[in-house]
Amino acid sequence: MEIEQRIGRLDRIGQKSQVIRIYNFWIEGTIEKRILDRLYKRIGIFERSIGELELILGNELRTFERDILTKKLTREDEKRLIEQKEVAIETRKNELERLKKNSAKFIGTDQFFNLEVDMIKERRRFITSEQLRRFIMDFLKNICPNSVLGYDQITKLGYLYPDNMLRSIITGYGISEDLLRFFANIDAEIPVTFDPQTAFNHPNYEFINIFHPLTRSIVKYYTESEESNANAHYVVLRTNKLQKGRYIYFIFRLRIHAATGGDTLEMVILDRNLKCACSEEDAEIILGEMIEKGEDSKNTVDKFDRIFTEKACSKASEIFLERIAYSRKEIKENNDVFIDRRLQSLETSYDNYINRKIPLFKDVVLVGEEKEKYFRMLRGKMRKFELEFREKEGNLENQRRLQVEYDDISAGILKII
Repeated sequence: MEIEQRIGRLDRIGQKSQVIRIYNFWIEGTIEKRILDRLYKRIGIFERSIGELELILGNELRTFERDILTKKLTREDEKRLIEQKEVAIETRKNELERLKKNSAKFIGTDQFFNLEVDMIKERRRFITSEQLRRFIMDFLKNICPNSVLGYDQITKLGYLYPDNMLRSIITGYGISEDLLRFFANIDAEIPVTFDPQTAFNHPNYEFINIFHPLTRSIVKYYTESEESNANAHYVVLRTNKLQKGRYIYFIFRLRIHAATGGDTLEMVILDRNLKCACSEEDAEIILGEMIEKGEDSKNTVDKFDRIFTEKACSKASEIFLERIAYSRKEIKENNDVFIDRRLQSLETSYDNYINRKIPLFKDVVLVGEEKEKYFRMLRGKMRKFELEFREKEGNLENQRRLQVEYDDISAGILKII
């Protein structure tokens, strides 16, 4: 701080000199001399900016100053303490230099995440409030027809009047303490909204999201119920991603078991000639639009003979498997990069821990049995840490194995208008 103050008093607006020399004096044989000589010179303090100094020195010199001035230390104790801080600061400096050296790898990271977020929004890789509303409306229509859900799409406000069937399902599958407020008045309608901003502005309205007891109860009902919903549909959709006409679609569920794995829905859309009607990216967007804006057809459903249907199913599976084969290599490479970085971080953490423990064997002032007991304790902690490190290392290596599973979950006719 003193050095930076001296520089600041001279290196200011109006200073005409091209070179400013800062001299720092110390008295020979003092602790200040030893600190400056052993620490400051070795880490090049005079060549660094104040921001770098703060990152490197941090609390090390503050705690060091406290220890060296408040404790009665011998010359040897001071020397050991200086050496201990030297190791800590040198390690910290090397870490920052490695980070700086590798920083080029992270250039463009912000742009990458911006693109990822834009893609998530465009392809609807999340449950929108409108999709959730339609999900619950569909459940009420098919399972609890006497329940009423009224909703204004403009104000995003509505009400729910649950029938006995819905109350029974929620009570049976939900968490009881979560439902006290939801069913506070058995005869009153429940004010609801599916929009987070509207819920913030109207705290007296029940905010229905994917974690709400109502949603969780419906998911559990579908999961555990022996009744299965029809998985063939005729959907009418207005979109600019496909030309007007009728198409056949197939939806597959893809599960990737790896460190960077996931569970996704993939859709294949075929035209009447059983040709792939659009790209994988557009199909993903259309799937989101179907869930959010698709309508049931009011016209007579087209009928296809069994041979044509079998050919369509075979062609869709073929296209889907080709996509998996094409993307499997990229998924494997991304997964390996992720594992390698996690391992590198784990190894750095392990090395830092060991480097902090090694000086403790040298600086101990105990003797005899107490010294041996202290060493056993240190060695025990180090062995435990190493076992934990090896276990984590093994778990990460196991995640290199890539497993892909899939099944078909829905199919039907898609009419584009």
